[in-house]
Amino acid sequence: MTISFINRIFYCIIVTIIFSLCVLVSSYGNGNGICEGKDETISCLIENYEELYSTNYSLFWNILHKAADKAQSCKSYLDVTRFMELVRVERRGAEFEEFFHEKIEKLCIKNTRCFFEGLSNLTLEEQTKIIDVLKNPIFEEQSAIRETFIKKKDKEKYKKITEIYLKQ
Repeated sequence: MTISFINRIFYCIIVTIIFSLCVLVSSYGNGNGICEGKDETISCLIENYEELYSTNYSLFWNILHKAADKAQSCKSYLDVTRFMELVRVERRGAEFEEFFHEKIEKLCIKNTRCFFEGLSNLTLEEQTKIIDVLKNPIFEEQSAIRETFIKKKDKEKYKKITEIYLKQ
């Protein structure tokens, strides 16, 4: 073997390694396609919370903001429920907690019917977790939230939900 042949092999190996690293870094930087395109949904975000947050921060927040906007507009109670399902995520950071508190508290106060309709579609465990968020509000007055629950306590459909909150 000649030195030029060995140099070519060495060159090919180096180029292959560099190309592989570029592909790896590129795919890591964009989240490997997680929750992109038709999968850009709140359900996908819930299932892939940590990975999406760490690999595609902008998409993570884009999905969250779209879901929050849908919930606030209340064109569908299902959109409200889907947003509330974020409470399923176990390990959440402070930045997310603040965002979630703000949106849930605002929904409870400003769009009460949507809030209660969305909440009524969750499991008892999820309802309790949402209510726990509201027991320690950050953005709204606790008295206003309490008043919202008091106003709904006589409505049969929401009776169990209001009992959970009011039993403090």
